[in-house]
Amino acid sequence: MFFAGMCAVSFGIATGFALIGAWLVLPFAGLEMLVLGVCLYQNACRSAHCEVVSIDSDVIEVQQGRHGPQRICRFQRAWARVNFQRPAQSWQPSRLTISSHGREVEIGTYLTEEERNLLALELRRGLAGFCPATAWAV
Repeated sequence: MFFAGMCAVSFGIATGFALIGAWLVLPFAGLEMLVLGVCLYQNACRSAHCEVVSIDSDVIEVQQGRHGPQRICRFQRAWARVNFQRPAQSWQPSRLTISSHGREVEIGTYLTEEERNLLALELRRGLAGFCPATAWAV
């Protein structure tokens, strides 16, 4: 609805200018709406991304994807490590990963620094003192 409204306003104004002789406005209005459409589509795709971290008695499972799990990583709970890497520069984001046996998966990339830090603490607490059927949706 938002995109349709923006297209109607933009093309309405561009058509008005084209009628008084400034026809070159129409292609630029079309290009502007194309860029807006691509940006809105990218935003919609990223907003549907989901991560689910489940801790079971012997397995940690990380499911990542859009509209359902597209990538599933499983780690043995006894060997899994939660790594919270602080950035080298203050303007860079930190990294939160779960790793084991040379494999790692980054989680919480869409979280704020404070939320990522809290998630790292909760995951470490979940690994240390197992709570059955514990799951976090990120």
